[in-house]
Amino acid sequence: MLAGMRSGMQKILAGLVWIAIAAIAAIAGIAAGTVWIVRHPHSPLLDPAADWPVAGLILEDLRHRPGPAPFTIPGEDAGEVGDGGTEDVPSLRPSRPRPAVPGAPGAVVFPPNIQPEGVERVVVKPGIPLLAEPRPGAARILVPTRVAVLKVLDRRPDWVKVQYGEVDGWVPDPAWIGPDPPLGSDPDPVRPVVGRPPDEELLARARARLVPPEAAGRLGSYLLYTDVQSAALLAFLDRVAAALDDTYRARYGVSPIGEPVEAVVLFREDRSYREFLDEDKVLAGLPAQAHTGYGVVALFDGGRTDEEVGAALVHELGHLLNRRAIGPSLPSWLDEGIADDLSQSRLDPSGRLVPGTLGGVTIREGRRIEMRGARAALQSLIAAAGTGTLRPLPELLALDWDDFVRRRADVNYAQASFFVRYLLQGEQGTLAPGFRSFLADVAGGMPPAPERLRERVGRPWPVLEAGYRLWLLSMREDRPLVP
Repeated sequence: MLAGMRSGMQKILAGLVWIAIAAIAAIAGIAAGTVWIVRHPHSPLLDPAADWPVAGLILEDLRHRPGPAPFTIPGEDAGEVGDGGTEDVPSLRPSRPRPAVPGAPGAVVFPPNIQPEGVERVVVKPGIPLLAEPRPGAARILVPTRVAVLKVLDRRPDWVKVQYGEVDGWVPDPAWIGPDPPLGSDPDPVRPVVGRPPDEELLARARARLVPPEAAGRLGSYLLYTDVQSAALLAFLDRVAAALDDTYRARYGVSPIGEPVEAVVLFREDRSYREFLDEDKVLAGLPAQAHTGYGVVALFDGGRTDEEVGAALVHELGHLLNRRAIGPSLPSWLDEGIADDLSQSRLDPSGRLVPGTLGGVTIREGRRIEMRGARAALQSLIAAAGTGTLRPLPELLALDWDDFVRRRADVNYAQASFFVRYLLQGEQGTLAPGFRSFLADVAGGMPPAPERLRERVGRPWPVLEAGYRLWLLSMREDRPLVP
């Protein structure tokens, strides 16, 4: 009997092994097929797929891409160059649009832009009751069960009156903890908020790290405090900041409310910035190039190129624009994805951002060539896609802040930023109306749930995943990024 059972188990195990081998072979076949399609989009074998709903759009996109862009290598006496090649200014509209058919899958009507009223808001800790009157022992109205970002209606000494849905109530200090929810929290949805003036204590600590003499001024509408003495760099950054609101509005279809009131602290030395960063218990030790919090943007020059410093500034201002246009406490993939989508684009000599292009710099030292910025991020993504180590999109979209920045952060940032680009530019722009509609939903107070995004773009997750990865592979270094 035991021998029979042993024989049966061996047969079952053998069957499982063959099933696993078949699955691996299928996955390998799909990966090889995807690479072949990207390299041979004009093959007549693919003609039947031209009429398929999603595959047809991707195939047409591949077939109508221009040929390889020239790539220049600097001479022996060259130092840093721009982005290592030439690149056309992209159009925010698809180059070969298909007419939208009413009722067709993926056809989404983009609603009018929502511009909510700018109001002061505070974050209330979970479990703190809203009271009927501003005094201890007053009747309880309700008790939030999670972090809540609430509209401020009135203030009294040590008390603040807030609005929770259709209900008003009072909470005591320190039950309310300012306008920024804790990192990694899951707060109630909130509409866009007005700019936040810099926290005086935090700003004072940052300015104390500047090497005298300190200079004060403005970058666009933002306050500036710096020990950088390069007038050319400061003038360039001023132009970058001044033009960013309009660029953001045009690219994402949502409008920032109010005016910027935050402060930028630009350190001349990397060391000064690191000392200031390490004073924050949450951020200490992270390999950050810049960061934002409590109304203060901090970054450094450190001898980097103007374009690199400008990109760091754009990333952090992107976070502030997200707060004013969509809302605070966005999911990490969305907040960081938009900020990186902006910062990885090219800055032209006038300081204006060219969205959708590949920015960054290429450094050559002897025979060594180093890419920094968008191209390096893209190549790391393509390598991860080729080895099957990219996170599935639902998993990426579910990461909280701590996991996003501490576990494979470089890949997470890159995957999120190019996913945002895919939603805006992939499949010849047919996903863009749905993505912008999703952003308008969130700005209107709807939860930024992944399923809402999927419904707005009109794609099942497997189809969206396949389209994104195919689009990534089509963006190899020998092809330009945009249609």
